[in-house]
Amino acid sequence: MDPLIVSYTAIITMAVLPIVIGSYRSIPSSKKKKETEIMSSRDAWLAPLVGSAVLVLLYVLVKYVSKEMINIFITGYVTFFGSVCIVQLITPELRSLIQRLLNIKPEEPADSPQEPISSNFSTAESASNAENSRAASSEDQSKATPPASSPHCDTISVLCPISLKLKIRKKVFFSLSFDILDILSVILVSAFAAYYVIYKNWIASNVYGEAICFGAISLIHLDSFITGSVLLSGLFLYDIFWVFGTDVMVTVAQSFDAPLLLRFPRNIFASSSQWTMLGLGDIVVPGIFISLCLRYDHEKAGKPESHDFAKPYFNTCLVAYVLGLITTIVVMHTFKAAQPALLYLSPACVLSVIFVAIFKGDLKNIISYTSGPNEEKKAKLVEEQPPAPNNS
Repeated sequence: MDPLIVSYTAIITMAVLPIVIGSYRSIPSSKKKKETEIMSSRDAWLAPLVGSAVLVLLYVLVKYVSKEMINIFITGYVTFFGSVCIVQLITPELRSLIQRLLNIKPEEPADSPQEPISSNFSTAESASNAENSRAASSEDQSKATPPASSPHCDTISVLCPISLKLKIRKKVFFSLSFDILDILSVILVSAFAAYYVIYKNWIASNVYGEAICFGAISLIHLDSFITGSVLLSGLFLYDIFWVFGTDVMVTVAQSFDAPLLLRFPRNIFASSSQWTMLGLGDIVVPGIFISLCLRYDHEKAGKPESHDFAKPYFNTCLVAYVLGLITTIVVMHTFKAAQPALLYLSPACVLSVIFVAIFKGDLKNIISYTSGPNEEKKAKLVEEQPPAPNNS
């Protein structure tokens, strides 16, 4: 097989992997609330300007400041952030593995009601009975809970959770909860970070790049398809200007030895200094748009707990993203020049959603859709609720 085909296939696979995993992790769960960062239309408009300012700053630093010092700073910062993302990625998988090996039942959400409360009670009586019910249930559970050595012990007794709080005059300034599994994850990731900093291995660099993409895609949520379209359109112009108009982006990309991009040898079967590269921004920016498509599919399907639901927007947009990457590669080889990937990825993602929406007669819903606990969505939900019955 042609080594170049192997190289490009590896890059495309590495680009798709964090998008798929991050998109599924971005789906809200009824069992566990996740903290997310909502990107509004204002943020989308500012993104190209902020990106340009950062790019120019890095370019100036490369030209007039020691590259070694800049590399140390950026490597340290990106390695720390990537390590946090790796911990967030592997800890749930390790926890799930331990639960299966030790036959531990997954923890139920803390806010799930244990006993139904009759609506015939008054508010005070309901609160009192609910409190008594929880106390009785807690007492029964404490009596029935087997020791940690039991094959059916709970997660809490096995993993020994630790909680640290800093209180001053009854006000909590710091709170941290962790368990043995979290400590194990931190130790493993710290050892991996030390290996990367010492040897600067390209595979380790790609692991950090993948983790950063996963963390960003699962954490950053676009509030609407309009915002996503504005973001992709703005960065579409940003990419064209800084790649075709100047040498700034290429100079910056080639100056830093930090996990700011994915790379794979152009010939994996021979020692070569030539690389196939893809910037993390070309994964994260389309990735958060594709994850929005999956959350929209999830809502359209009635928010099922399983991942087995129709995903027309997600699947189509993901395929369009892959086709956009292939187009970038073909054009790059045809013209023998670096190509701004978002020049092809941005239209591919946006147009794929528009085409599916038109085909399904869903364009109006796509345009008006909002994601996240914003005020417009809350107001819409309130308006759709039936009026309370008048008991007078």
